[in-house]
Amino acid sequence: MERYDTRTKPRKGVGPARTTLPQEPGAVHPAYPPPRPALTGLGTGVVTTLVTVTGGTVDAMLTGEPGTLFGVTFVAVCLGAGLWVRPYDLAAAPISAPIAFTVALALTGSGGNGGVAGHVMGTVTGLAVQTGWLYGGTLCAAVVVAVRKLAGRRRAADRAG
Repeated sequence: MERYDTRTKPRKGVGPARTTLPQEPGAVHPAYPPPRPALTGLGTGVVTTLVTVTGGTVDAMLTGEPGTLFGVTFVAVCLGAGLWVRPYDLAAAPISAPIAFTVALALTGSGGNGGVAGHVMGTVTGLAVQTGWLYGGTLCAAVVVAVRKLAGRRRAADRAG
């Protein structure tokens, strides 16, 4: 006996008895919809931070300090976070982006020789120098979230009307 996901309803006229899969590669079968976004708000923050820290660490090991690879990784993870966060937690993606960027920069940036004060100054300088990546990634997450929010409202209006 086959098991079916009870969270999704089959589309009208398509029951669980239908077992043939589409022949074209990449085609979606009506009885097997694509997976829904599943990251919670906390999960979005954790994933964004971990991937950004990893990108910053790799870039710091290659070039001595976080740079272009760090920024590109940050923008990519912001896009992914905006796409995979649950609809209920959409605000988490643009909120967690600058937090993840700051944490990653503090962990991987240059600390100088001044102890804690030098490390704080290095982090603030890194934020000032790499502000384009910070704003770009946060803006990408916000745009993706806004588009998803509008699409959800449109779908809800279509269902109601």
